[in-house]
Amino acid sequence: MAEYPLIARPAQHGTTLGVFVTPEEASKILNQPRYDVNQAAEKLQVSRSSIQRLRNSGALRYLRVGGKIQFTEEHLAEVIKEAERKALPEQRCARRRPHAARRTA
Repeated sequence: MAEYPLIARPAQHGTTLGVFVTPEEASKILNQPRYDVNQAAEKLQVSRSSIQRLRNSGALRYLRVGGKIQFTEEHLAEVIKEAERKALPEQRCARRRPHAARRTA
């Protein structure tokens, strides 16, 4: 059986699940631009502790390369997409008139 690199991905409750990937998958992942915690926080315009919270909750996927936590563009884009998806219902509600105003109008 061939030996494949181990890539760490978050599991539930902030634990890490090691996933073996093929050399082709590893090459694709590792050849992308990667960001450390400071760079990811700057790119998402959040604090380092927010990055940690997102990681611990499993909302922000990451790689552990050489013992260091790193994020790819894809990981950061997933967080942005999820934030946009969650914001849409709130925006629809904000356009409505308040409950009391609807009764009196």
